Amino acid sequence: MAVRFARGRLLVPLLAALANCVALPDPGEEEQRCVRICEKTAQCPGIDQDALCKERCLASHFPEKCADAMEATTCAELEQGSTSKSAWVVACYPRCSPDGVACQGDRILSCNGGYFSQRECSFVCRDLGGKYSGVCAKERNGQFSPTGLPQCWCD
Repeated sequence: MAVRFARGRLLVPLLAALANCVALPDPGEEEQRCVRICEKTAQCPGIDQDALCKERCLASHFPEKCADAMEATTCAELEQGSTSKSAWVVACYPRCSPDGVACQGDRILSCNGGYFSQRECSFVCRDLGGKYSGVCAKERNGQFSPTGLPQCWCD
């Protein structure tokens, strides 16, 4: 995903504003929501389950309406993933514009295909087999990300 420099100056404030609208939830409520999400996906034979479902969910900070929407949808719709036109996609990945990537603290924010998502960098790095360096940016120690966009830097 390429972002022109001129758009990039607007992108960070826009994604940050969206992230502020999608405030981090109460940890207890978020854990309950993730248990519900993982229970629903576990019912679907076409969705790979792993021991990290709840942890991955917690790192993604899904909006409050996501669990309700997922529980109300069919496995066939969930198995289509985020390309589905089902209501669960909009509930879990709010609409955004323009496409791009930004960092907010230790979270990586993404607007991809008009849908917003976020993840904790510590989980992103662990998923990649590394440890989060504490840096989420385009550049770290004079080295630029391969895409030229912000990323979670892992050691």
